[in-house]
Amino acid sequence: MKKILNIFLILLSLAIIGCEGMLKDASEAGAGFGDIIVKQSNILIDSNLETTSGSGVTVTEGGIDFTTAEVKINGTSKGIGEKFEGLKSGEYKVTVEVKSIDKKDLYYGTEVVKLKVAEVLQPKITLDSWESAVNSWKITFNPTEAGVTVANEVHLVGTLNGWDPTDKTYSLVKQSDGTWSAIYDLDEGTEFKFIYDSTEWNGNDIGNNGANYKLGTNTDGVAEPVLAWKITFNPTEAGVTVANEVHLVGTLNGWDPTDKTYSLVKQSDGTWSAIYDLDEGTEFKFIYDSTEWNGNDIGNNGANYKLGTNTDGVATMDF
Repeated sequence: MKKILNIFLILLSLAIIGCEGMLKDASEAGAGFGDIIVKQSNILIDSNLETTSGSGVTVTEGGIDFTTAEVKINGTSKGIGEKFEGLKSGEYKVTVEVKSIDKKDLYYGTEVVKLKVAEVLQPKITLDSWESAVNSWKITFNPTEAGVTVANEVHLVGTLNGWDPTDKTYSLVKQSDGTWSAIYDLDEGTEFKFIYDSTEWNGNDIGNNGANYKLGTNTDGVAEPVLAWKITFNPTEAGVTVANEVHLVGTLNGWDPTDKTYSLVKQSDGTWSAIYDLDEGTEFKFIYDSTEWNGNDIGNNGANYKLGTNTDGVATMDF
């Protein structure tokens, strides 16, 4: 019996040694998992990096809002200091994107790193490129805060249209929360007021405590800079005649043709356009003079438009 027990212990020892050898071999072969985490202290700034909104202004750590930072790996995004767990050993492209304090510039850097088994990798990423993070302003009017009731419409009047109260080029769209908003390509410093249910100076104009609003100065809660898409419909190119209106229908509104939230505005050149804050990949079609699927919908050769894929000449962020 003692002899059998000794043989069993020997076999058990050999099995344990064998397992350790297998684990060691697997580790050396690169099989297994690890983690990647990018901390704020690991983000560096290229000394030649400059802002887009201020030519010749060198970026400093104090000019960057790290709360907006995103770390991206394999299509997954996390915040600074958040861990990407359970990644297979191998090479990964780690990208960091972060906005400036004024939200007008987007800085980014990329590093290809090699992750080993059971490693918590903390790569250093250098911000070495930038682009404009905004191209327009989202303007919002809140009737409740203004203490008024809006029956039909709200539009902007100001230096953007010669203070002409009859000009509704800069109309706002009613939202589900009762506010009215729209996105427009306006210069910082533009002065304006809201006018509701009127085309005259008859007291239905709302400013900032009676004064004009001035973009970027006294417009907190009323105007915010955003990166948006300008969508344009050209009836001539589409071979149709538009009598009254054009709006978008798609994944942005559940493909509901009766929903005119995403309406376009007729321009002086005969096209219809508007600026909207939409995600890349959003699918849509144009519908004109209709709220039904009755043939008045226009896509890309019959297919849906998809932002960033097949929308050249129809949607752009460069405006």
